[in-house]
Amino acid sequence: MATQQGRIPVSRRSPFYSRDGRGALPESCVAALLRNSRPLSLRRGERLFSEGQVASACYWVVSGLLRGSIAAGEGESVVVSVHGPGDLIGEITSIVDQPRVTTVDAIWPCKLTAIDNSIFGSALHDYPELARWLSSALALRMREMYFDQAARARRMPNRVAYALLKVSQLTGEPLDDARIGLPLALSHDVLASIAGVSRESASRALGEWRKQGIVSRSDGFSVVVQKQALELECWR
Repeated sequence: MATQQGRIPVSRRSPFYSRDGRGALPESCVAALLRNSRPLSLRRGERLFSEGQVASACYWVVSGLLRGSIAAGEGESVVVSVHGPGDLIGEITSIVDQPRVTTVDAIWPCKLTAIDNSIFGSALHDYPELARWLSSALALRMREMYFDQAARARRMPNRVAYALLKVSQLTGEPLDDARIGLPLALSHDVLASIAGVSRESASRALGEWRKQGIVSRSDGFSVVVQKQALELECWR
């Protein structure tokens, strides 16, 4: 079967500040957004907010990894989003003044910046650049959701590969042209929840990729993935 290389979207969205300046907001807009903002730290497993909760702020992810889920009945939940550095979380409910639609928990220790709804709304009114930036970010997020849905229709190993590659792109550090390193461990349970498969399926896929050298370890990195090989596993 033909593979579909290039179908993995770049999950990292432009932060307010970008390293190369492209997609960054003007400093005056950033200053307005961060006026009276509050630093927030989450431990692994700690909850940022819950589905149905009244929204009072949105959050800029400085570091770490989080997952968003929705209740699926009988105590079950479905992971619908993964957030990493540069992402803005909860901005929709800040705009429309509605309860949270997801529950967001920290997968890794996280540092965030909380931006009150009133501050966000004022900046959105005063800076057209923010509206354009937000439109672009939401469009990228919607595009990403299409790929997520396509991945969930694939076989279980494909779904695990897609989830691992997505996390790698969000939080990983390029080691060279072929490899990406994850700084912290990603449990089989968490990876399975992101992929929407059983823990056994995730463990089986990881074990096979370790044998093939697609997934390994390295000094300073708990997981190292071969990017191109993992992309092939997503759609083969």
